[in-house]
Amino acid sequence: MNDAASLPVVIVGGGFSGAMLAARLAEQGQASVLIERGEQVGLGVAYSAVLDAHRLNVRSERMSARPDRPADFADWLALHAPDFADPNGFAP
Repeated sequence: MNDAASLPVVIVGGGFSGAMLAARLAEQGQASVLIERGEQVGLGVAYSAVLDAHRLNVRSERMSARPDRPADFADWLALHAPDFADPNGFAP
């Protein structure tokens, strides 16, 4: 019989929450299997909008998924989407 701790965690849904759970498990050395029907992981309904007119409803400076790195989303914007890097703004 397998030890439950050695089995991978199965995550159904690869939206933001599923992707973050998989990332946190990987950081802890826990294997996981992410099941997602879409083509990209991490988008989900909330983050799959394709128009710049669609904005997040939280300021960029408050969008961190990591309590130990509160500015990670604002920092990511500065590197990857500098036109939207205002930490007080609402990113598309």
